[in-house]
Amino acid sequence: TESPSIASKIFAPLERRNISVPMISGSTESNLSFVVKDEHLNEVLEIINENGEGSIRDIDVVRDVCIITVVGVGMQGTKGIAAKVFQTVAEEDVNIIMIAQGSSEVNISFIVKEEDGEKVVKAIHKRFIESS
Repeated sequence: TESPSIASKIFAPLERRNISVPMISGSTESNLSFVVKDEHLNEVLEIINENGEGSIRDIDVVRDVCIITVVGVGMQGTKGIAAKVFQTVAEEDVNIIMIAQGSSEVNISFIVKEEDGEKVVKAIHKRFIESS
């Protein structure tokens, strides 16, 4: 998207149609990624095209993904937790598609292909829960 106003012109209609957006990540002012259920994809694409005002150059759709969220109060203020999480994912030879972290620093969410979700969760559990 070209400006924050374009984002609001997309998300407001999504809200009006009760389409949930469980994860949003904006790496720059001109790049916005978000997650919706596959059943809403066509409607979401229609909303983007109707409200993008010619400002949107590309739309990439990645199907069959899952959101993994690592949560822990101990994450707040602890250096290197995200690096350890991502290292664990890399050790499973899995690509992270998207990342989002809230301002509270007690969780970090990321997207991987659905087929990799279970092994990533098990690897993170083993590293952080079983080894503590």
